[in-house]
Amino acid sequence: MKPDLIDFDKLKKSNAHHNLQNAFNLAEQHLGITKLLDAEDISVDHPDEKSIITYVVTYYHYFSKMKALKVEGKRIGKVLDHAIETEKMVEKYESLASDLLEWIEQTIIILNNRKFANSLVGVQQQLQAFNTYRTVEKPPKFTEKGNLEVLLFTIQSKMRANNQKVFTPREGKLISDINKCWERLEKAEHERELALRTELIRQEKLEQLARRFDRKAAMRETWLSENQRLVSQDNFGYDLQAVEAATKKHEAIETDITAYEERVNAVVSVARELEAENYHDIKRITARKDNVIRLWEYLLELLKARRLRLEMNLGLQRVFQEMLYIMDWMDEMKMLLLSQDYGKHLLGVEDLLQKHALVEADISSQSDRVRTVNNNAQKFADDMEGYKPCDPQIIRDRVAHMDFCYTELSQLAAERRARLEESRKLWKFFWEMAEEEGWIREKEQILSIEDFGKDLTGALRLLSQHKALEDETSGRSAHMQQTVRQGQELVDNNHFGADKIKERILDIQEQWAALERLSAVRKARLQEACNQHQFQADADDIDTWMLDVLRIVSSVDVGHDEFSTQALVKKHKDVSEEIGSYRPVIDALHEQSTTLPPEKANSEEVQSRLAGIEERYKEVVELTRLRKQALQDALALYKIVSEANACEVWIDDKEQWLNSMDIPEKLEDLEVVQHRFESLEPEMNSQASRVAVVNQVARQQIHSGHPSEKEIKAQQDKLNTRWSQFRDLVDQKKDSLNSALGVQNYHLECNETKSWIKEKTKVIESTQELGNDLAGVMALQRKLTGMERDLAAIEDKLSDLGKEADRLATEHPEQSDAIKGRLAEITGVWDEMKDTMQTRESSLGEASKLQQFLRELDDFQSWLSRTQTAIASEDMPNTLTEAEKLLGQHENIKNEIRNYEEDYQKMRDMGEMVTQGQTDAQYMFLRQRLQVSRLIKLNIASRNYIKKYVMMLQERFREFARDTGTIGQERVDGVNRQADDLINSGHGDAATIAEWKDGLNEAWADLLELIETRTQILAASFELHKFYHDAKEILHRILDKHKKLPEELGRDQNTVETLQRMHTTFEHDIQALGTQVRQLQEDAVRLQAAYAGDKADDIQKREGEVLEAWKNLLEAAEGRRVRLHDTGDKFRFFSLVRDLMLWMEDVIRLIEAQEKPRDVSSVELLMNNHQGIKAEIDARNDSFTSCIELGKALLARKHYAAEEIKEKLLQLTDKRKDMIDKWEDRWEWLRLVLEVHQFGRDAGVAEAWLLGQDPYLCSRDMGQSVDEVEKLIKRHEAFEKSAATWEERFSALERLTTMELLEVRRALEEEEKRKQPSETQPDGAAAQQREGEQVSQNGLPPDQDVARDKAEGGEVVNGVSEPSPTGSPGASRKGKAPSQAATLPAKTQQDAPTSQLEGFLHRKHEWEGHNKKASSRSWHNVYCVINQREMGFYKDQKSASQGIPYHSEIPVTLKEASCEVALDYKKKKHVFKLKITDGNEYLFQAKDEEEMSSWIQAISVAVSGDKSDDVTPSGHSTPAPSARAQTLPAGVATVTAAAATAAESSPGKREKGDKEKRFSLFSKKK
Repeated sequence: MKPDLIDFDKLKKSNAHHNLQNAFNLAEQHLGITKLLDAEDISVDHPDEKSIITYVVTYYHYFSKMKALKVEGKRIGKVLDHAIETEKMVEKYESLASDLLEWIEQTIIILNNRKFANSLVGVQQQLQAFNTYRTVEKPPKFTEKGNLEVLLFTIQSKMRANNQKVFTPREGKLISDINKCWERLEKAEHERELALRTELIRQEKLEQLARRFDRKAAMRETWLSENQRLVSQDNFGYDLQAVEAATKKHEAIETDITAYEERVNAVVSVARELEAENYHDIKRITARKDNVIRLWEYLLELLKARRLRLEMNLGLQRVFQEMLYIMDWMDEMKMLLLSQDYGKHLLGVEDLLQKHALVEADISSQSDRVRTVNNNAQKFADDMEGYKPCDPQIIRDRVAHMDFCYTELSQLAAERRARLEESRKLWKFFWEMAEEEGWIREKEQILSIEDFGKDLTGALRLLSQHKALEDETSGRSAHMQQTVRQGQELVDNNHFGADKIKERILDIQEQWAALERLSAVRKARLQEACNQHQFQADADDIDTWMLDVLRIVSSVDVGHDEFSTQALVKKHKDVSEEIGSYRPVIDALHEQSTTLPPEKANSEEVQSRLAGIEERYKEVVELTRLRKQALQDALALYKIVSEANACEVWIDDKEQWLNSMDIPEKLEDLEVVQHRFESLEPEMNSQASRVAVVNQVARQQIHSGHPSEKEIKAQQDKLNTRWSQFRDLVDQKKDSLNSALGVQNYHLECNETKSWIKEKTKVIESTQELGNDLAGVMALQRKLTGMERDLAAIEDKLSDLGKEADRLATEHPEQSDAIKGRLAEITGVWDEMKDTMQTRESSLGEASKLQQFLRELDDFQSWLSRTQTAIASEDMPNTLTEAEKLLGQHENIKNEIRNYEEDYQKMRDMGEMVTQGQTDAQYMFLRQRLQVSRLIKLNIASRNYIKKYVMMLQERFREFARDTGTIGQERVDGVNRQADDLINSGHGDAATIAEWKDGLNEAWADLLELIETRTQILAASFELHKFYHDAKEILHRILDKHKKLPEELGRDQNTVETLQRMHTTFEHDIQALGTQVRQLQEDAVRLQAAYAGDKADDIQKREGEVLEAWKNLLEAAEGRRVRLHDTGDKFRFFSLVRDLMLWMEDVIRLIEAQEKPRDVSSVELLMNNHQGIKAEIDARNDSFTSCIELGKALLARKHYAAEEIKEKLLQLTDKRKDMIDKWEDRWEWLRLVLEVHQFGRDAGVAEAWLLGQDPYLCSRDMGQSVDEVEKLIKRHEAFEKSAATWEERFSALERLTTMELLEVRRALEEEEKRKQPSETQPDGAAAQQREGEQVSQNGLPPDQDVARDKAEGGEVVNGVSEPSPTGSPGASRKGKAPSQAATLPAKTQQDAPTSQLEGFLHRKHEWEGHNKKASSRSWHNVYCVINQREMGFYKDQKSASQGIPYHSEIPVTLKEASCEVALDYKKKKHVFKLKITDGNEYLFQAKDEEEMSSWIQAISVAVSGDKSDDVTPSGHSTPAPSARAQTLPAGVATVTAAAATAAESSPGKREKGDKEKRFSLFSKKK
């Protein structure tokens, strides 16, 4: 070194950069060392190590050359001295290391020994020895180990300084080995210390446990000895109380000893613990433990033995006590059995026997007790060894005495029972004899009576009583004989009362024989009287029946209509059957006369009576036959008239519709009318069958000689005439309709043909843009050829339209101009299309030549693009073979270019010719394409030389890489081997050689890295150009797909579905394109990470173009899909609306076309049909719901046809509401008509019954004898019973019908309206308010509204609007719920009734009369309102506030009503029952128990309030139950003011005025 070159005083530690730069400069200036490094490369946290070593080696080479000669001599001597010294130090290290390792191993063996002394003193001594080892023996060895480490470090340092091979100790004597052994030693030392301390603690615990054991064992031994002495004593006592006390004391001792067992177990547990821990004095511990256990077991044995002795004493004392109790009881029983009382009558004997039975039961039950006690005592008397609580002989004596006493007691009981049984037999015989005598005397008095009955009933009653008496006598005889046999047995057994028994037996037998003789005489007399009275009664009944039947069959009433005649026919049929079945009764009367006594049977009275009955019966049979024929003739006539009238009503209804029908002009309206005509045909067929039936029946009646033959013939001719006229009218209307349809179809075909021609014209015009290739031109030519065939079809269509136009113009001269005009329009469009077609065909010749040239130009440009891509490729060959292959491909391209030279020249000439003189943009673009082709060709030529130069450079680089990879690697490996040999041989410049070797290897690695870098650059360039190509191709495909996306949305549902399928296929196709776009994105991300600057921006730009185009394509596809979906929903919605509208038209027409009912059965049939319509409407609810929801969904998502959809939706809802309103109107009308017809039927039946009873009531026959009077009284009683049953029917007829209540209400409203103008208004504001309230809901004044109703509804009868017979009165619902001001005067707030309770309830109508169930008993959800003493029903709260009742029901009165929980109704919960005085009964269901209680309480309050009030306000009164209908005679009742004001009793009745106008089919009854 040359320290004088650097001025160290001027250097600063903080300025490392300056110091480094100064050192580099000085070395370069003064030493000639090249400046290989910069200060910036070194002044970093982690400088390059190899670069620094390379630079430092240059210093080493410089200074080593200067000192090489000076130090060579000194180095040899110094090396030898150092080698000898080092050898001695090595031997010393080996010896010391061996000794130390041997000591460590021996010490570890000693420390690992775990055999400790089994005593506390021994363990303490071992712990003291261990401490001595740690403080005396171990420290010198630790110092020796440290000296060994120092010695080895000194040896290695010296050998390293002398450039010797560094000494490495043998395996096992390294410093690391010594350290490991020392660590093992310290670990064994630590474990030894822990083990000693653990053992010391264990020994201390064992000593403490042993002392604890000794203390507890001494305590247990003392306690056990004391208790053994206590248990050995037997002082039990000599009676039961003393022994029981000793037992309780012994149980206390047992409890104490049992509780002490835990303490003994504790001592044993301590001893076992010491034994488990191997205590050194365990033998002593075990011996003492065994002693404690022995004492404890001996104590338990003593305790058990004392317990057994105590139990034996206790059992014996209890046996002695039981013996004393039994002996005392036996003494008491002996006193009872020795009594001499055996009874003084039968009841006394029975009582004594019962008491004796109880005594015997006690004695029997005590036998088991005696045996049990004896057996228990005998156990203690056995001669057994061991302890004996008493002397056995004493026990045996007591047992023998008790057995003797029990045997004596049993014998006494048997003797007393025998004496009591004999006494009972005697007294029982006397009692039964006395009973038989009393019965015989009672029956003799009955048989001695001389009464044989005054009439048949009395005789039969007496005969029946006599038969019962005979049956009773027969049953009594067996009982009497049994009693006699029992008495005889007592006599045979020598009973002490045998004489008295014989006397009583003879007496009773004589009395019984006298009774039988008296019974036979009375039976014969009663039978004769019964036969005589029976004959007279049967004859009287037959006479009475014949008089009644004769009055019925002689009637001349054959009915006034079909219903009444059918009722008479049915009644006459019953009478005829009754007459036929009465013949056996008369025959039986003849047979009965023969059973009379001969003097009675042959008397003149009986024979004349039989002859009169036969004569009257024949007369009745003949009259029955004549009346049957008259009724059949009348019924046939009424049926013909009825059927003919029904057909005429239907014809009138349809004629009115046909006459009022105007042929519409719109095709949709014409289709609706045509659909109506199609539905009319099946109706006409059914009516035609009815007309044929009427004609057939009429011909049959005329042929059979009906008395009303002329009337039947006139009715038949009238019906046939009407039917022929109706068919002509239908044919006329149908022809007009077909003609109008023909015109509309003609216009429709004209529009379609015109649209077709325009569409073909657009197709032809679209071919004006020349195709971009020859295939396109050829395709256009084929398309035009196919279009010519279509044009031929259009021409035929035009010919047909011309003929159709001529025919329609002739049939419809008023529309001739319009028809011809449409044809002229189509002809003009057709001519224009033909001109366009000719022009297009003439232009296709020149386009073919141009397209041929363009095709050749495109082929040539495609070849140029491929060739340019191949030439511009920068692929570098890696081997000579690949280079030759690429060179061959390039030569082929060159030859291909020479071959295209001639074709290129021809194409240039053709292009110049085509584009010469052309200024069109397309031709200008064609000229630019030719110029580009020329430039590309020149570029290819210029690129040929560049390609060769690039290939030469690539070949040289490949040769360089190949040489470098083979030859260079061999040379580097050789140099490395030589350097390793020199270093291993201990060369003096080994360090320099190592540095040179490292530098060479590093340079070789850098060279290989450069080669790899160049290869990666070439690969990255290839990927970049591939990305550019892929991006361009994908962008072109995306734009092409976007152009192919059509804009058509379809004209109907089918085309939309087709377009949707096509669009789904299109979306599926672009999914594959999406995969390519995602791959392109991944390539762009990878390339952007590899490039920077302009290339990265270019990559991002091309990626953005592709993504933007892809996004636009997806948005366009999604938008088209949404538009197609909306269009499909729109057409589907329109289809649903059209179907539902047509169906509703049919339903409305069906509702309006129903015929007028004639009786109850026809009304019920119509109601069933109407319910069928309702079921069909309900079944369509799902269709309506889905259609409306679809329309709302389209409106919600803002459909492009929202206005049209909204209009259709409103039309659908309005039409549906109109249909439901018409159905409800018709239903209400049918209900009112049903009620009226039911009233008429019931009134007719009641009237017929009254007429049938009138002759009987007017009869003056009061009877000529008592029997006749009794018969009349019985008959009158039967009449009264029948009249009582009819009373309820008359009560039901007396009540006002709904129609009559509406009539009364209408009259009141008109009266209020007449009074209203005369009333003065308090102020002008009130007048304006009243005037405003007079306006109805449709905006017309009340008078105009009423006038309009009259005009629409029909004529006015008795002040009531009468509807036309062709339809239901509810054909329109306008003004269905008018305001209160439109019908009644406005009421003040004070007059308005306040509701006591209101809310929704489920209601079921159970009974509508006392004996009549309701016709509809289904549950309905109604809104119930209790106003004072009435309960009204409404649809909802709004209807209640407006006063619109539910189904026009009159509110029910709560006067004298009853309300209670319906306990007998189990199908639903929370149901209560409401019974009205008129027989109506309702069931109501609440939602819970609380609500049900509230309603019951409210109804009860209303009922009790009605009972407490004497006067009811006129404004809220209810109809009286006794009010009578106006159809009954005036003498019955008249309509009172109370019934009139009943119409205002609830808010619902104020709104019925307008309904009443529609439902008043019948005029007010007089």
